[in-house]
Amino acid sequence: MDNVWSYLIQRGRSLVPGNYRHRRTDVNYYDEDENEWETMEAAVKDVCGFRLRRYRLHVTQVAKDIIDEDYKPYFVRVSERLEEQRKQLKEQKKQIEQQKKELQQQKKELQQQQLWLLSQKQVLTKLRKQLEQHQQQQQQ
Repeated sequence: MDNVWSYLIQRGRSLVPGNYRHRRTDVNYYDEDENEWETMEAAVKDVCGFRLRRYRLHVTQVAKDIIDEDYKPYFVRVSERLEEQRKQLKEQKKQIEQQKKELQQQKKELQQQQLWLLSQKQVLTKLRKQLEQHQQQQQQ
């Protein structure tokens, strides 16, 4: 029996039967201290999305360096994105309305030009008829 316990201890296995799969050297076996977690900023928790283990503490430093003081929580970032999208949609709607107005003005101008051209055409046809009549009268 002593040989079995010494074998397990040498191998670094836990002596508790339920945890026989975990080695004492396994980094996942020990959770970090609660004090360490409390001192970490919420930014790190938000970025990583899980409780950090001891061997992942360097991630917190990296995240803090990257984030610095400009950090915004996830829901704030999402709401800002949505607000930007709303603003862009409003601007697009305004642009579309302006384009519609411009198109209507262009249509009106085109209609006026067409009317003017029609009137000019009518005047020209009348003048031609008069010219023809005048020429016929001169020939007679």
